[in-house]
Amino acid sequence: MAADSGRRIELTAGYVFILSCAEAPGSVKIGTTGREVGRYRYEPFGTTEPIPCRVEFSVHVPDRHEVEKNLVMKLAGSRFAQDKSRFAVNADDAISLLIQLVGYDYTNAQITGVIFRKQVEMLKKMESDFRNRHKSFTIMNGELGDLQKQVRGYQREIGDKNAAMERQDSQLHGLNRQIDELERKARLTRLFAFVALGAAIVAGGYALVTAGLPF
Repeated sequence: MAADSGRRIELTAGYVFILSCAEAPGSVKIGTTGREVGRYRYEPFGTTEPIPCRVEFSVHVPDRHEVEKNLVMKLAGSRFAQDKSRFAVNADDAISLLIQLVGYDYTNAQITGVIFRKQVEMLKKMESDFRNRHKSFTIMNGELGDLQKQVRGYQREIGDKNAAMERQDSQLHGLNRQIDELERKARLTRLFAFVALGAAIVAGGYALVTAGLPF
């Protein structure tokens, strides 16, 4: 009797797996096998010919047929009429139900596949996002550095132009002072010339009078 029981456990033990197919999004297939499940299986997923289906999840259980039957019963409301092993649910929901059925011991010790894979994929995506953001930040920093250099260049140019304008203003101011001084000297010279001319006329008239000559 014990030998028969051991033989029965050996025959019923195996894997329950959940498949997805890119050609039929939003649905999964549920199956069972006595051999270890790889990453892909070839199944007729809504077609007449087997196509490569991705193994989203698999777990080894003592009675694979019983676990598969219970999982199918829980998903009966979403079962496809034309394909009894396919269900209109997403892979995550089917996986959650299967984990609830097999219990903590199996999930803790023997469940492999999608959970770890999705965690790794999530970490890789986070790392990729971080690298992309860091790359974008580095590019932005480089662009900002270039803009800052351009601004500093413009500031230097403006400073040089302002200094040149200040020098020109100073030179112009100096020239204006020189012009004012020259104009002042010219006015004095004209005044002195008029005075000298008047004095000469007066002196000439006086000389004529003194000499007794008529004007």
